[in-house]
Amino acid sequence: MKKLLIPLLFAVLSSGCASTISSPVSTQVVEEKLEVPGTKLELFNKSLDWTAQHYNDSKSVIEVRDSERGKIIGRGVLLIESSMGLRKDYYSYTLQIDVKDNKVRIKMNNIAPYAGVNGVSDPSYFMDEIIAELNSTAKLYFTSIKSDTDDNDW
Repeated sequence: MKKLLIPLLFAVLSSGCASTISSPVSTQVVEEKLEVPGTKLELFNKSLDWTAQHYNDSKSVIEVRDSERGKIIGRGVLLIESSMGLRKDYYSYTLQIDVKDNKVRIKMNNIAPYAGVNGVSDPSYFMDEIIAELNSTAKLYFTSIKSDTDDNDW
């Protein structure tokens, strides 16, 4: 009996030492498209510029960068805080930007718990806030893409 209890106890205790990155728990997708003047290469470079400015470390965020296909894929992390600041939960998501001549698309999905103070809350509790943050990210992207970044008059 003792031989059976010790491995069982060890298995139960070690299961709490799992990684903080979990598999996606939400299949919800934030996807926005925009028609904007520019060649595929111009829009691709503007998208790279945006990721460098929007994310603290875009080199660690971007996993795929393919100008021929017009595709950028990466992993982002967002912070959701409770109204009183008692909880700070981080959630990861997949970011995909696709560009063609005169068109861009941003897509964010695969939302999963990443880390948090006192553990991570189930994303389903904060899905409205998470989707609002992702929509805000999409709006910032489109604002950047629409602006004229050729600043030659300085």
